[in-house]
Amino acid sequence: MTATAAGPGSAAAAGLLGALSIVVVIAQYPPHHRGGYELRCRDICREMVKRGHRVTVLTSREGARGVEDDHGVRVVRALHLWPDGVLGTSAVLHFVRTSASDCRKLRRELRRTRADALAFWHQSGLTSALLAVQPPRGCGILCDVSSDWLVDAATTGGNWFRIWEKSSTTWWKALGKSAVRAIAGVLGAPVTRPPFPPGRAYFTSADRKRRNIEAGVHVESAALIRSGIDLESFRFLKDRSAPSTRTVLFIVRIKRRKGLHTAVLALGYLPADVHLRVVGAVEDEGYAAEVGDLIRKTGLGARVRLGSPVSHDEIADLLRDAHVLAFCSEEPEAFSRLVLESFACGTPVVGTTIGGTGEVLIEGETGLTYPPGNARALADQLRRMFDDAPLRERLVANARELVESKYAIGFTVQQIEALLREARTRASSAQ
Repeated sequence: MTATAAGPGSAAAAGLLGALSIVVVIAQYPPHHRGGYELRCRDICREMVKRGHRVTVLTSREGARGVEDDHGVRVVRALHLWPDGVLGTSAVLHFVRTSASDCRKLRRELRRTRADALAFWHQSGLTSALLAVQPPRGCGILCDVSSDWLVDAATTGGNWFRIWEKSSTTWWKALGKSAVRAIAGVLGAPVTRPPFPPGRAYFTSADRKRRNIEAGVHVESAALIRSGIDLESFRFLKDRSAPSTRTVLFIVRIKRRKGLHTAVLALGYLPADVHLRVVGAVEDEGYAAEVGDLIRKTGLGARVRLGSPVSHDEIADLLRDAHVLAFCSEEPEAFSRLVLESFACGTPVVGTTIGGTGEVLIEGETGLTYPPGNARALADQLRRMFDDAPLRERLVANARELVESKYAIGFTVQQIEALLREARTRASSAQ
């Protein structure tokens, strides 16, 4: 469904049902981002604006500060990030001041925009005090859960509430904590943990929802809304010229859990005309050095091309230029946008299926799969993809049909929009 088509979730429908004023809180927002969480948020926020809604994103000041416009989305870069936790008395005092300040900023944006809905997205690094901010009357709350942020908040209180709930070992520490807690309350930071999740929640994969329930988070009634892909940006390329070398593409952040070492070992089992192209930021220098040593020891240096990270706008061209995408994660993924983007472009995928990715990457139907960490099995599946043209064509067609029928951005936004309206209605009726 396009942004201008009539029907539920379209711009015309937004006009009939009333445009929403939405405040989104997320740790980072593109172009400053760590992965797919932020990119997904950006795409959905832009689509919401196309449909007639007013969207303000309140995010951290990492990389930039101030207010800017992103295709009609008002982006306020003002919050603080605490990625390494809070240790020491001076750090706690600073954390109290900045947390109170960030809570005031959120309240200010909710008032300024006359928000109908407050949406919490990937919160890792932000003060969990934000989750306890009470929105104005009639403003509903909706939580997008595609990472572990809700589990952390619900089980430990997050970086903010665990400070007040942790037992003090001496009377003078307890007295000091009480004094700091009183100061936090005076400054406007909530100090009593609310129920988590605040408001309604939805998950991007059934696996993520199951893991939250197993951790004791009460989200049994939460919805399931998977990631949507902008099919205009990831257009299908059926007829491709055949390069002189066969390329396996690996796009990911360079750290052990992403399995680059397995892809390198698999390359050693494949013919000499198969090359591995690696694109991504190094997040673990030690691991990157290990992979470099592995490439040298196996004599694969001439067949491995290591590249720097690229902007998301360049991903589609990289996918179209590759014969196959290797998705080698060795720990559960929430739900990989990259796999769907590869499906959309017509680039077949060979990968692991732990986590939410297994809900779309189906052996022999939408791609080929292998057990995590098994380089020989990965090589065998890559060889099948290279050598069996009818199999490849069938997998590509099935994967593209899946994305078009269930994972276009319009379907995702339509479902989120319905939950936002429901959250607003509930908040209004509770007055």
